[in-house]
Amino acid sequence: MSHFVEELPKRHEPRGNERHLLALADVRAAPGVVVEECGPGWLAHRVSDGGWLQFAVLEFYDGNWSGDGDKITGERVEVAWRGEGPGGVDHPLRELRHSYFGRDGYLFYAPLDLFAAAIPMLKRWFDA
Repeated sequence: MSHFVEELPKRHEPRGNERHLLALADVRAAPGVVVEECGPGWLAHRVSDGGWLQFAVLEFYDGNWSGDGDKITGERVEVAWRGEGPGGVDHPLRELRHSYFGRDGYLFYAPLDLFAAAIPMLKRWFDA
């Protein structure tokens, strides 16, 4: 199963060092994905029937970017941190196994206040 972030509509194709932006409305509309407020951003998550949890910590993007091909209306977000692993209240493992910063493993400015808000929320599903 691919991460739900990879399944979202591509409404913006970044060129060069442009940001990988997503429409928050698309994240909210993704099948099985729950979006919760998380400090200065959002925590989106999806749990499979087998207890595999996928999450994405989303940072609000408030820049004035309007490049060619930008088809995002409404709130723009970018992935600050995403990951997955077996987790859940009753799952025996509760391990965050795969974790990536940014969309492709790189993040220019790390939003530490957003990460600090996300960690206690993620502890609902993960111990390690």
